[in-house]
Formats: sequence, structure tokens, C-alpha cells
Amino acid sequence: MKFSIITINLNNAPGLKETIESVICQDSIDYEYIVIDGGSTDDSVGILEQYTNKIDYWISEPDTGIYNAMNKGILQAKGEYCLFLNSGDTLIRHTILSELLTLDFNQDIVYGNVIKIFQKERIQNKGVGKSEFGLYDLIIRRMNHQACFIKRDLFDRFGLYSEEYKIASDWKFFIDTIIVGNVFVRYIDWDISCFDTMGVSTVYPERAYEETQKILESTFPPRVLSDIKELDRYKHASAIKLYDKLIANKTLLKIYNKIFHGLRK
Repeated sequence: MKFSIITINLNNAPGLKETIESVICQDSIDYEYIVIDGGSTDDSVGILEQYTNKIDYWISEPDTGIYNAMNKGILQAKGEYCLFLNSGDTLIRHTILSELLTLDFNQDIVYGNVIKIFQKERIQNKGVGKSEFGLYDLIIRRMNHQACFIKRDLFDRFGLYSEEYKIASDWKFFIDTIIVGNVFVRYIDWDISCFDTMGVSTVYPERAYEETQKILESTFPPRVLSDIKELDRYKHASAIKLYDKLIANKTLLKIYNKIFHGLRK
């Protein structure tokens, strides 16, 4: 089996219904579908019962947070790759899984683009947007888990999502696997899914920032953090275009290379 699609949900019955329908309408059958509900008190369980013959595994019980729920899904997963579509997120079209299966799909992480829907406007987000990238790329652009296919055995090799964090543990997982673990990543310039912009990292950006800073401090030595902070003041300038101009400066280029090429020495 190629894909394990995992959906977590808490009291978002309309979003859950949209997500389920976008999965079960796929023209490929090379996937399993897992739904982890956190003991919802709305009509979520009724929707799960409605689609129970289309879902390979579902459970509704209290959990301790997003990553506890995601870890429950991982432990049930039997596919080669995991894809996390939380309630409200949808696959881009009913043929996307069969299209992906035509690719040479064997890297540790394969990721594409998401479409962010904000006040009915559709905005393409490419995330990091390349296969070779460094720590700062991951800081300024991130990777959207709704478009990331993660080999199931990475969770055996690197561990499940940390439940210490409430918002940024998927980002920590990418830091641990891609930046520190140097796993193989492939970017495909395809739109994979539509992203619910009302997720917790969007609603609570300050908390997300605090968690990412804590993750950086617990992962990298002070010399690397000081270099990152020196670059970080350019992050919000007017943003990427200005950053691209500044990086041409020899001093910044030296810092850039020190961070990205010195970590693995």
C-alpha cells in the first residue's frame, strides 16, 4: 500500500465532511484512510458513522492535543507514506493520488504545493519550493504537511511527533529529519491540497513563533543560533525579494554558508 492518509478532528463536523469526501472520491485505491477524532461533541461522530464503510480505521476519544492525535494515526498506519490532512483540508482533485503514483516516488519526503484559501481567495503556496535547501530556507518558507508525503519508517527512525509542543512539532520533525538527519527530499511543483487557513498555527502565530525558537535553541549550538539571528532581521523586511538582494552581500553570504554547510561537519 502506497499511502496512509490521516485526518485529525475536534468539533469541526463541516470541515471533517469536506475532508472525507475529498479523500474517498479519489480514483486510486492504493491508500488507506485513518481518522482520529478527539472526542467531539458536535456532529463529527455522526459523520464518521455515515462514512464508516469508506474509512479503514477511525476512533473518537479524548486526546492531549494535535500531535497526540497525529501520533495515534501514525501508529495505525500501514502505508509506505503518510499524508496528514486535518479536518477542513482537502485534496486538490479526485485524480491527484493516481497522478502521484505515476512518479518515481521513493524519496524519504516528497512534497508539493498547497492552495491557501483566505476569505474565498485562492493563493498558491510553494513552501520551500525546492529539493535542496538549508535551515534558513525552512525558517522563512516552511513546509506544509498537507502536501508532504512522509515515509512511514521515518517515524520509526526519528521518533513520533513531539507532544511537548502544541503547534510546531511537525516543523521540529522536518528540522530533525531534513536538516540534522539529512534525509532525501524531493519537491514536485504540483498543487496537492487546499489548506484550511483557520488552523492553530495561523490563528496563534505568536505561539508558533515562540515554539519554533524553542526548538531551534534545543537543537542547535549557540554559534549557529547567533548566525541565524543575524540573518533573521532581514526576514520581514519586504520580504523575499529584499532578502535575495541582501544575500548577495559577501558578509551575508559568508554567514549563510556557515549555517548551511557547517552544520554537518
